[in-house]
Amino acid sequence: MPFYLQQGTKYQGGLVAQVDNPGEGKAQGYGWVAIQWNTALRKRYQDLLFELVKEFDGRITGINLPETAIDIDMKQDKTGFSCDRYFAAELDNIKFARQVFKKSYVVQYVNFWPCEWDNDHQYIPNELQDA
Repeated sequence: MPFYLQQGTKYQGGLVAQVDNPGEGKAQGYGWVAIQWNTALRKRYQDLLFELVKEFDGRITGINLPETAIDIDMKQDKTGFSCDRYFAAELDNIKFARQVFKKSYVVQYVNFWPCEWDNDHQYIPNELQDA
């Protein structure tokens, strides 16, 4: 994540901490997730994709977007995260990527979405239908 995105107030720091609890007796994993539900940050990400198209579309077989599985501390969140906003942002990104990458494949690993352990929000079927 570029420093200016981490410092710009309209980007809210650009990143949010992520914790992965893989199960009992296994070490937790820690990392960072781009705040794609922030409209300004998502616009910069899509601008980056657009620039990549100019150089690489048709020269690469495909582009792999970040997977959908994230786990943030929603009780401590100050970024305006909601499961629906995250889903809408990721759907917007894949639609944008598929629109601009005309010759190369667009791939996104969709193994689960936050807030949806029992498919009660219908995120996966909706993404498969809409993307």
